[in-house]
Amino acid sequence: MMTELTTADPQRPGTEPSQSRLLEMARSLDVFGRQAEQFLQQQLADLQFAMEELEREKSAWRRQMDRESRQLARQWEEIRQAGGVREHGVAADRQTQSRRSRAEQQARQSREAPLRLLLQPGRASALQVGLIVFEMSKLNREMGGRGLRFELDEVRRPVRGLFARKNAGESGEILELSVFSEQPLHARGQHVVMEVDITDRIENWIAFKSRLLQSRLVDEGLLSAFDKSRVTGDQTAAREILRDANRRVDDVDRNRQSDTCYSGSFQFVNTALDTVQQQVGRLEGCCERLTRDTSLKLHITVHTVR
Repeated sequence: MMTELTTADPQRPGTEPSQSRLLEMARSLDVFGRQAEQFLQQQLADLQFAMEELEREKSAWRRQMDRESRQLARQWEEIRQAGGVREHGVAADRQTQSRRSRAEQQARQSREAPLRLLLQPGRASALQVGLIVFEMSKLNREMGGRGLRFELDEVRRPVRGLFARKNAGESGEILELSVFSEQPLHARGQHVVMEVDITDRIENWIAFKSRLLQSRLVDEGLLSAFDKSRVTGDQTAAREILRDANRRVDDVDRNRQSDTCYSGSFQFVNTALDTVQQQVGRLEGCCERLTRDTSLKLHITVHTVR
C-alpha cells in the first residue's frame, strides 16, 4: 500500500509541475554557465593583456638600463683615457676647471645680451642647418627657456691666398648670427614695467650660455678666419638658409607639442637622468657629424661691445 502511494506515475497529471521545475532549473543553470564562461573568458583576456603590458614595460626598462650601462661604460672609458697618468689627469682637471670658470665669467658679464654664433654651412643643406638650430633651441628649453630666435647680422667670404688652389679647403661664406632668447628678459621700452620678476629667467639664460661656451662648439680657427674675411653685400642665400632652418624648427616644435599619444610610464622610462648633459652631448655629436660629412663649422661666443 505504501509503495503504491510513493511511486511516481508519469501518466498522472500531478507529476507535470515537478518536470517543469526541473526544466526551468536546467535552463537557469545553462544561462548561469554561459554567463560564467563569458566572465572567465573576459578575465582571462584582461589577464593576458596585463601580462603583455608588463612584458612591454619590462622590455622598455631593460632597454633603458642597457642604454645607461653603455653610456656609463663609455664615460668611464673616456675618463680613463683622458686621465692617463695621475699628474696628467690633474693638469687636465685644472685646465677644464679654468675653462669652465672663464666661460661662466663671460656668460655672467654678458647677462641678458644675445649669443654670437659664427656658422660656415659648407655643403650642409637648410635641413641640416635647421637640425643644429633645433638641437640648440631644445637645449635652451631643457634649461628653463622657451627656445631661441636667430637673426642674421653679417655675411663674410674668406679671402683665398695667392697660391691657393680653386676650391681647395674653402667651405664658402661665414654667417654671423645673433641668438636671442624667446623668453622676454627685459621690458621692451623704458616706459614699460614687467609685472613678473625676471631674475630667474636671466639666471637660466646665463646658465644656458655658460653651458654652450663650455661645450665643444668652440672653433677659434673659424673666428680667426671670420676676422680676416671680407664683407659680402649679397645676403640672399644666407637669409634663405636661415629662414628655412627656422621654419623647419617651428614645424618640429608644433608637432612635438601636439604629440600626446604616449603614456606616462613610456615617458618616464625614456626620460634621461640628466637631460641637459645628454642634450649637450647630442648637440655636440650632431655638429661633429655634420662637420665630418658636410665641412660645416660652428663657433659660439658672447657678443663684445664694439
